[in-house]
Amino acid sequence: MNFFNLLKEIKIRLYYVCLSAAVTFCCSYIFSEQLIFILAAPLGNAATRNGSSFHLIFTELTEAFLAATQLSLAMTIYTLFPVAFYQFWLFIKSGL
Repeated sequence: MNFFNLLKEIKIRLYYVCLSAAVTFCCSYIFSEQLIFILAAPLGNAATRNGSSFHLIFTELTEAFLAATQLSLAMTIYTLFPVAFYQFWLFIKSGL
């Protein structure tokens, strides 16, 4: 395999990783409100045991947006590892 084929292969693999990252981020951002409430469920269960109601309070204007964006980014990184490792393996395997 010559150098230009190697560059073409890495370009294809990086394209797949970036495309899957974009799709994963968009999907997790769409469902970020549900994800926030799933992750905050133990806190809600503890609050309702004491007889009080539970709801999230955002004190700044951008805090809700940043929380959703950071959660989506964390979910993207978490779910992208298997895809990235698989694409890395396919890149290495083509050179062996």
